[in-house]
Amino acid sequence: MILRLVFLCACGSVALLAQQPADDRPRWGFLGGDEQVKLQLIESAEVALVCVYRTQLTQVRPPYALVTLHATVAQAIKGTLKVGETIRVSFATDSLPKEQAERFIDEVARKNEGALKIVFLGEGKGGEFNVDWTEVAGFSDDLLAIIRASTGPKVQKP
Repeated sequence: MILRLVFLCACGSVALLAQQPADDRPRWGFLGGDEQVKLQLIESAEVALVCVYRTQLTQVRPPYALVTLHATVAQAIKGTLKVGETIRVSFATDSLPKEQAERFIDEVARKNEGALKIVFLGEGKGGEFNVDWTEVAGFSDDLLAIIRASTGPKVQKP
């Protein structure tokens, strides 16, 4: 696997590696493979492409914390969310480092600012959604294409 990675990097084909993970890894990380994504889509009340404008960590007790992403809906894919609507997506994490937790929190907040995420949401109230952290995926054109192929495009004008 390491030789394969070196070869791909040397050839400038790093994008191939991102699209074709090792055989023992699901294509979409914790979301799973294409079929698991389709099932997640069916089970979710709301699915949206969002832009994160703020990340807040509360109830910090390393390695545990409650993460809240404050985001704006960039595209509503399934459900009743509207483009431009602001939402809050909260999930628990158990991966906060015990050492230098504050520095880590600042790094996470900076990293997420302006990031596009695809969120799979259950029923929410007042724009607030509690999810499992695996239901918040980083943006990928390929992942969005699978979702669109399963739902058909839903385009809303603000």
